[in-house]
Amino acid sequence: MTKKKKMTIEERRKKQKESMQKLREARRNNPGLYEEEKRKERERYHQRKAQRKIKSIRQMSQRDQRVQRKEWRKRSKECYNRKKQQQQLERDLALDSPPRTPEPEQNVERIDRRRDSGRKRRRQHTYYLKRKIAKLEEKLKKEKKKKEKYRMRLHRHETNKKDTPRKRVKKLLKGQQVDDGIKKKLLFGEVIKEQLQENYRKLNQQKSKKMFWRNITGRVLKKYRMTKNIVQITSYSYVGQRNTLKQRQHKQKIEAVRLCVMEFLQRDKNSRETA
Repeated sequence: MTKKKKMTIEERRKKQKESMQKLREARRNNPGLYEEEKRKERERYHQRKAQRKIKSIRQMSQRDQRVQRKEWRKRSKECYNRKKQQQQLERDLALDSPPRTPEPEQNVERIDRRRDSGRKRRRQHTYYLKRKIAKLEEKLKKEKKKKEKYRMRLHRHETNKKDTPRKRVKKLLKGQQVDDGIKKKLLFGEVIKEQLQENYRKLNQQKSKKMFWRNITGRVLKKYRMTKNIVQITSYSYVGQRNTLKQRQHKQKIEAVRLCVMEFLQRDKNSRETA
């Protein structure tokens, strides 16, 4: 009795694969068994999904999502290549095969009617879309015009709201009859005030502000008591300068007293030698 040769691992796997393939084909040929198998597979899938053994793409981490999407792209590309090869094969077979027999006249007329009907529907749909686009463009044009109108209205409102030197002069002289020369002088004063405020706002350093203060103040302003108006223009406090002036005057008084004392002591009649 001859001994059977032991199958290798590759042969055993191949035989097992063939037997499983035959079993699947037999199940597919039997509708009842095939439906039962699909039902069990669905139940198993839902059970594994409930146990979180199968995760959706949203439940995966960023790394797993990239891996899964890469696999999907790979499969999609393979499917596309298979379809492309199948289409190429069909075209090659159509070229190699003999020409088809002509169809009856009735079928040709039916195809022509269908083609004409399809073209008519396409023309109607195109006309409808063109009308819709024209209406939307007209509506958009009106909305843009309305937007521009309100934008200009807002701009005029903000411009009129701004307090200008001319408006301040008109407000000051409201209900009064004055000469044009006086109006011009008042306007000149308001313009100078506006210009000083603008120049002062451009200064960033305290030293520059102090220098600016010294340049626009002086004896004439103090004489006519207009220093407070300069403070309103520049918002620069002169309290510190007033304190500095008092300290300087105090030092001058102390120095004067010291000189008087020295002069008194240096007199001969007040010396101890003449006692």
